[in-house]
Amino acid sequence: MRNFFTAKNLWQQDITFKERTKAGMKTAGMIGITAWLYYRRVWAVIFLILPGIWLYREFLEEESKKKEQEFQKQFREMIQTLSSALNTGYSVENAFYETQKELKIQYPEEARISRELLLITRKLRMHIPVEQVLEEFAEKVPSEDVKSFVTVFVTAKKSGGDMIGIIRNTTSQIGDKIEKDAVVRVSSSIDTVRIGFDGK
Repeated sequence: MRNFFTAKNLWQQDITFKERTKAGMKTAGMIGITAWLYYRRVWAVIFLILPGIWLYREFLEEESKKKEQEFQKQFREMIQTLSSALNTGYSVENAFYETQKELKIQYPEEARISRELLLITRKLRMHIPVEQVLEEFAEKVPSEDVKSFVTVFVTAKKSGGDMIGIIRNTTSQIGDKIEKDAVVRVSSSIDTVRIGFDGK
């Protein structure tokens, strides 16, 4: 059985020690308050260990979703920068080198997009075909946007298609998706607050 505290996907692996500690402190605080309010005994936390583990995992799941949302924005920036590099006449390989340099300034080394671009450029310098590098990238990152982009990009490169047009179209689609997801999250939050007031 998978350990409760084992990162189950790439996004959970990106959760920092500080963020995990914060989740643990929030869990401990809520369990302690619950034990005191309902049992008037601090030692009652013993009976709340299992709910506490579940609550901790829920906090980590929230952080995991945040990491995924952050990556979607980072990926959008990546393909926008890649498109600009290709548009100025760079080859595909050199366009990735330029993209890595640009985003290195914008994002810290520990950001998922920074790590993935560093890995991509290292493989390209080893003369691994860009198609293979991108397909490995798509296999590693659990994102439908990445998989769709790589599939179309690799097909266009092999067939000599309009890669710049493809990247622009993909960027627009990802941007629309990010905006729609944001609207859905805001609507869900408003509904939750409304239900809370209605229940009073």
